[in-house]
Amino acid sequence: GMLYLVILKRVVSSFQWQEDIPTNFLKLACLCALLGFILQNFFAFNFHIPADAIYFTIIIALLSALIYFPSRSDYIFIRKISNWIALIGIGISIFAIIQKFSYNGRIFWIGKKAVSGFGPFISYNLYTGFMELCAPFSLCFSLAYLINYRGSIQGIRNKIIWLFSPQTNKALFYLAGFVIMVSSVFLSSSRAGSAAVVISTLIFFIILIIKLKPKKRIRVLYGAFIALLLLAIAVTFTSPTFLLEKYQRLKEIRGKPISKALVRFNIWHDCISLYRDFPLLGTGWGTFCHIYPKYRTLRMKKFARYAENDYIQTITELGSLGIILNLAFFLIYFRLWILLLKGWK
Repeated sequence: GMLYLVILKRVVSSFQWQEDIPTNFLKLACLCALLGFILQNFFAFNFHIPADAIYFTIIIALLSALIYFPSRSDYIFIRKISNWIALIGIGISIFAIIQKFSYNGRIFWIGKKAVSGFGPFISYNLYTGFMELCAPFSLCFSLAYLINYRGSIQGIRNKIIWLFSPQTNKALFYLAGFVIMVSSVFLSSSRAGSAAVVISTLIFFIILIIKLKPKKRIRVLYGAFIALLLLAIAVTFTSPTFLLEKYQRLKEIRGKPISKALVRFNIWHDCISLYRDFPLLGTGWGTFCHIYPKYRTLRMKKFARYAENDYIQTITELGSLGIILNLAFFLIYFRLWILLLKGWK
């Protein structure tokens, strides 16, 4: 809460304008970043990771400033933060890919052992949550530079001039960064992360295609084609057969009992009993790992420290208050989408 207020106060301190990145693009990037994160958190628990929680809060603060305080916002500052989110995401994704192909079971090769680690994160699901917050900003900058090119791209000569222009170079840089981040998500083998980033990216492109004028719409389609082509090459090169194997494993275990096939669903089912015993205020924030062992029905060597679902864990730890907070968050989030779509000009 304090971080949100600090960022919001800084962003709305004074009006400053910079027109190279349209505000609607930044709003859409924020909403799609939150969308990917929200979707994955139905199958993961990311808010206990400082990087994910901090970025989530910063993005909400930026979005609040852009939508609720448009005439008082410092767009230069917003652009700088958005740019750094994209650049840091690109840098971490490159490191994660390098580490993937030289992994010795330890974070940074010398740190803590992490069997399911990816990049600087102890779990690939936590990594993909972070990438979902970063990738839309790189895509936003890429497409903004692509459609804001003022010259004509008709004819071979103009296409060559366009291809070597500074704006196009920036567009291709951020587009390549986006492809690297998404490729790393697939490479991480996170099913939920892969699905979430695909959905948020599709919605990003669909909204732009619907809202933009025909001339700019064509350029967005060019960008989408280039992104898909580069992504296909990257995924083919990295050969993430392990991700396909995980999806195949889901298919193979579909007919087995949930308690043996999908541990997450078993945990969520146990949380129903937990909620019934603590319906009003829950068990207390951060107590899930201490309380859940008394309710688990699936016996494993390791017990779950988290519910693997942000929303279910919030309800078990905060009870009915958690339900209210979840509903309030989703209502506010959907309202932000409505405000964006209605106010798009």
